[in-house]
Amino acid sequence: SPAPTYYTNYPATGGATATLVQGTSYPVTVTFDASSIGSIFIDYNQNGIYEASEWVQTGTTGAAHSATITVPITALTGLTGMRVRSRGAGNINGSGDACLAMGGGETENYLITIAALVPCAGQPDPVTITGPTAVCPGINFTLTASGASIGSGITYQWEMFDGINWVAAGSTTPTYTVTGGITTPTDYRFVTTCSNGGGQDVTGTYSIGVNSPTQCYCNPTYVTGGTGDIVTNVVLGTLSNNSTALSNPPLHYTDYTSQQPATIAIPDMEQGLSYPLTLNFGADGTQYHGVWIDFDQSGTFDASEFFTGTPNPAGGSGTATVNILVPITALPGNTRMRIRGGDDAAVTAVQACGASSSNYGEAEDYLVNITPTVACTGTPAVAAATGPANACDGVPFNLVATGATTGAGISYDWQYFDGTNWVSTGGTTASYSTTISAPTDFRFVTTCANGGGQDISNTVSIGINPPTQCYCIPVTTSTTYYINNFSTTGGFANINNANSGLSAGGYGNFTATQIVETMPTGVFNFAGNFGTGTFGVKVWADWNQDGDFSDADEQLFATTGYVSSFNGSVTVPVTALSGTTRLRVGANWLNGTGPAHACESFQYGEYEDYGILIGAAPSCLPPATLYANNTTMTTVDVSWDVVAAASGYEWAVDQTSAATPTGTVTQTTSNTPPTVTGLNAGSTYYLHVRADCGSGNFSPWMVLAFNTQIANDFCSGAIAVPVTGTINGNNAMATDDALPAVTCGSTATTTGTYHGMWYTATAASSGSMTVATCGAPFDTYIRVYTGTCGAFTGCAGFNDDGCGSASTITFAATANTTYYILVGTYGSGSSPNNGAFTLTVTGVPLSIKMDHISATNAGSRNRVDWKTVSEDNGDYFEVERSANGVDFGRIGTVAAKGAASAYSYWDNSPVSGNNYYRLKLMSPSGTYSYSDVVIAKVNNTNGFSVEVFPNPVSDLLHVSVSGAVSANATVALTDVTGKVISMMNVKDNAAVFNMNGMAAGLYLVRFTDGERTTSVKVNKQ
Repeated sequence: SPAPTYYTNYPATGGATATLVQGTSYPVTVTFDASSIGSIFIDYNQNGIYEASEWVQTGTTGAAHSATITVPITALTGLTGMRVRSRGAGNINGSGDACLAMGGGETENYLITIAALVPCAGQPDPVTITGPTAVCPGINFTLTASGASIGSGITYQWEMFDGINWVAAGSTTPTYTVTGGITTPTDYRFVTTCSNGGGQDVTGTYSIGVNSPTQCYCNPTYVTGGTGDIVTNVVLGTLSNNSTALSNPPLHYTDYTSQQPATIAIPDMEQGLSYPLTLNFGADGTQYHGVWIDFDQSGTFDASEFFTGTPNPAGGSGTATVNILVPITALPGNTRMRIRGGDDAAVTAVQACGASSSNYGEAEDYLVNITPTVACTGTPAVAAATGPANACDGVPFNLVATGATTGAGISYDWQYFDGTNWVSTGGTTASYSTTISAPTDFRFVTTCANGGGQDISNTVSIGINPPTQCYCIPVTTSTTYYINNFSTTGGFANINNANSGLSAGGYGNFTATQIVETMPTGVFNFAGNFGTGTFGVKVWADWNQDGDFSDADEQLFATTGYVSSFNGSVTVPVTALSGTTRLRVGANWLNGTGPAHACESFQYGEYEDYGILIGAAPSCLPPATLYANNTTMTTVDVSWDVVAAASGYEWAVDQTSAATPTGTVTQTTSNTPPTVTGLNAGSTYYLHVRADCGSGNFSPWMVLAFNTQIANDFCSGAIAVPVTGTINGNNAMATDDALPAVTCGSTATTTGTYHGMWYTATAASSGSMTVATCGAPFDTYIRVYTGTCGAFTGCAGFNDDGCGSASTITFAATANTTYYILVGTYGSGSSPNNGAFTLTVTGVPLSIKMDHISATNAGSRNRVDWKTVSEDNGDYFEVERSANGVDFGRIGTVAAKGAASAYSYWDNSPVSGNNYYRLKLMSPSGTYSYSDVVIAKVNNTNGFSVEVFPNPVSDLLHVSVSGAVSANATVALTDVTGKVISMMNVKDNAAVFNMNGMAAGLYLVRFTDGERTTSVKVNKQ
């Protein structure tokens, strides 16, 4: 295992040294803890420098390397330095890198002995040849001669038999790699000669045969593979193999032929017939595929033996059907079939071997059995033709004929009716994929050439779906990035799709239940946000209901950069068709301007579809705007815009958000009815109004939501808080008020208070009093006033950011005095800071006076330090901790020392993330108060996270992984298309990418360890 510093010097003892002889070759093996690039340097000239001529590359990938070291005949004898270096695969570790500072890997130094070559004498030692017994044509292979004598004067020669004589094969070392392989069986031998006397050893003949072509198929490869870029299920006749549980095994290629027919059936496929192959894929968003069958059993997959199906790509967790026509000339017997799937780019006919167009994907091999066809006779059997009742214009669909006769001499022809005659479509297989643009009739004709018998099937009539049933369905595949909330306002009825979560395949169709109702020239507003992260967004509407979103006026909204939420307004064109029109919202995590178009499929993001019900402008229009003014805790003044054609109105106030009210409906001829009374404080209500145009002709209902004031919105309703005590509040419904005339706080904060709430606290005795909102999840401030409501006389204290963005004040309180406490926040209008908080009021025990308190992280532990300026015997401290800054619990007790002192307390089991600490200062009498709240953060030690820094980055990008990761964990730097730029193993939960010289823009760091995959966006400056 690696030393802590990743650099180790081993002494020249035991198994840590070796003796090598001048002019001799030696095999060397190196093993690593993960896929690596390895190098060995030996200082043959003993000049203290590892030079390029003294380097051997052991391998560039994999966890086990094998190489050969040949000691130069000129190497100096004696102790010699040897250096072995490893680094994650995909990085640099070459001839000039013996001393290069690396961001990962390990270096080991050894001392070996170089011995002088001893002259040979007499007969050389007998030699044994090892190597393959049979090889594939044209493939390199290696022969090895073992036990050969070494020494000066020794020469080696490999020889091969050309059918008449033994001739030199070219290699003069004990290891011989036959470059280019052989195409016919060949005999070899190895000759060792000692020039000091002429002794010679000649081995026996070593014969190598040639494998049949079907034993010599090439291997497909993928750089990365990917856990979601896989083939999960294959069905072809009797063959059915679900490999979901295997995910994407190492090498990203599985040869299932060894399991056939024991556990996987070998399907029969008759010459001249067509068969459907069904492929299922993983969760990634593209899923391209390609299929080959070696019909001529040549050991190669020819371009003419290549098939693809539909759809291609199949999309995340999609299914594709491939129709395979077996040539009448296909050789009978077991034949290999290769499938590539899960690819991020289209697979071409020439990519059966090696790499495809994508770094991601998987390959699987199977056997099929080609059976001979039988010649047809007489009239073919009756075939039944089937197809869908309707199809979308230009969208492929399948026609299928079942029960058709097969055999030599049988031909098929799908025909369509052009209005006058039946015309051949060109489809000559039992399954035929086609498209239509108008309703069309089809039939299937089977003909036997041996006698001319013919069967004509039933007619299949295919209708055309309306365009509004033919919208494209884009696919996204991430399970992390999605739209979570979308709503509208201003319609006669509105969309309210809250907490929708992730939709399967990254596409949610809510058109049946989530509809905004409006009319031509009507206006409605929309707003939305996401589950996590920032996105680019576009919104479209199909105003002309032609089944697409490509017309000039159909893109309604687009962001210009990444946003965490979005909103906009839509005016319905006067030309918009009536009825239900589709509204589409698209969000792309990797494009600040949203999807490129309404049908774009990608990995990170989501689409959602909604309905817009466009009615003719009603003869009785509703009021354009509703109003709720002068709201108090129990009353509100409501009104609305006048409708010229109205003879009166109906209105109601209730707590129902639906358009039709459930409360008492009142009729009036005025648009300003009397003040509404009897409401509850701090509650949400809805004003419903519709116009009455006479003779039972009413407008649609319009609805306006409003909130009543909370009880302590003004100082007259201030709520008393005991000293020492707490109270929970929520200022979401508090109004924006003017501050009292008494200055209390900085100039910048004296002009007004946003969402202010009032409390009182009365001091029972003189001493210190502390008021705090520590832990509030928004930016608070506190003002404490003296005097009475409406007649304040002074300011006892003001604080803004005493504990984070929340507030805490300690001030000198006077016995039997009531203090007015105003808790406010910064920000108003469309983006106020508000929410739930806890107000704490405490009186400090007179004996203990705090100097300061702090909290510090020390790895997996936190330390709380504090110092007092005074204390008495019997006093003590209770150390309290909270994970949210609101709910505290005791974790320890520390006795006071009776005089001003410094203290420390170690928290050995903090939570991951922020830990909030405070002291409960206790006196012997039981009185107590609290110290300020301090925070220490523990980095995620038990959970899992991936962080990159700095971000933005100009040169070195550091990757830090928190939590346990498996040994095969890797990180890859890619561009936004997923193209891998650099990849390395994660070592000690860290990795470093050098981005110096890369183009500015957006990149991704993708982590995977077989259990988890996550991506982080990086901005390159």
